[in-house]
Parts: sequence; C-alpha cells; structure tokens
Amino acid sequence: PAHQASSSTRASSGDMQVQITLQPLPTITGRVVDAKPGAPVQSFEVQLRQTIQGSADGQTQADKRSRKKFEDPEGRFELVTPKAGTYLVEGIAPGYASTYSEPFETVLNQSTSGIVVRMSSGGTITGRVLGAGGAPLAGAIVETHVKTWSSDPFGQMLFQSGLGDATDTSTRTDQNGVYTLSALKPAGYQLRIRHKDYASKSVADLTLDPDQVLNVPDVKLPRGATINMDGTAIYIG
Repeated sequence: PAHQASSSTRASSGDMQVQITLQPLPTITGRVVDAKPGAPVQSFEVQLRQTIQGSADGQTQADKRSRKKFEDPEGRFELVTPKAGTYLVEGIAPGYASTYSEPFETVLNQSTSGIVVRMSSGGTITGRVLGAGGAPLAGAIVETHVKTWSSDPFGQMLFQSGLGDATDTSTRTDQNGVYTLSALKPAGYQLRIRHKDYASKSVADLTLDPDQVLNVPDVKLPRGATINMDGTAIYIG
C-alpha cells in the first residue's frame, strides 16, 4: 500500500538512532455493477475525480494517476486517497458509458468503503449536417466536447488534463448527413462540426441526461474560403 511520510525530530550529526515512520494512506473501496440488473462488472477501470471548487455546474477533474484496471468476479476495487477532499469514483468498462459514483468526502487517516459505481449505457446525441443549398453533407466530422471547451491551445491543454465531465469523442456524417454519438456521459456538451469544404461551426449549451436520446436541430455549415497566392479569396461550398 502507499504510504505518507511523517515528520521527525531533527537529529544531530552522528546520531544513528533516527526513526522515520511511514503512515499508510487511506483507501477507498467499493464495487462496480451494471445499473439495471445490479450484476457485478467483472472487467473495468476506475479512477478518482475531484470536484472543482467554485464550479457552478459541479464539474470535476480526473486524477489520472489514480487510474487502475481490475479483474474481479464481484466487481470490487480499491484506490488510494491522495489527499482529503470531495471525490467521485469514475468507472470505465467496454459496452458502457463512463459512469460516476455519488460524491463522497475523504479524510486523511480514515478509509472510505461502500462506494458503488452503477454503470449505464449512457446517452446519445444525434442530428443532421447540411451543406450548400441545404443538401445533406456526408463526411463531416462531428466532435463532442465539454460545454466550456475552447479551441485555443491553452483551452485544449486544460481539457486534455481531465477537466470537465463530458465524453470527448467524434464521428462522421453518413450519406444522409446524419451523425450519432452514443455511450456519452450525462453532462453539458458542445458540438464542433467541420468539413474540408466548409467553415467550422459549433453548437453550444446542450444538456444530456442519463439514457437520453438528444435530437439536435439540423446544422447548416457556412461557406468556407481558400486564399490564393495573390491574396484573393475563392468561396466554396
């Protein structure tokens, strides 16, 4: 188990009787189960997420150092608490959306037990992308991001660190311009839609509830432009 060093009295030079006591860090134990039948999920990963103080939406940030894989017939797990605070346990397993436990408080020198992560299939966001003249646009890339995501380098670095609760994933529209993104965590989302022949567009302030199928109104991409060597713009799309 992990340990935390405790302070000791300063020793004089030549004193060979110095003792350093290591105190085991408190642990978090619990189970990962299927939300509907209640049966244990036997192969999964878990990691801690800590609530972000001052977040109006109760956002959390992943502690990626805590992520561990388990194979257990009863769905049992054990994680080490790095420090006191308010946490959730995130469960990650094939065939499920990443799912959170209820929040709980940790106290140093005190272990926490009985945490349950009830895995679900998650929600779905679906819709259609249109191009020139309102025709369905095939091959457009549709990405999901947390609703406060930013395309600038600092914003991307921030969210790659595990900030926010949305599922980051992407897909392409089919021949009918339709996209479907499944197994998404319930959270606030924005969509970023792009195509090589059009300017990009975002759809913000989407809220996805557990097990919901969210139908987004049609999105028409604006015309893009390419710049010639002489500085003139040719509009396409």
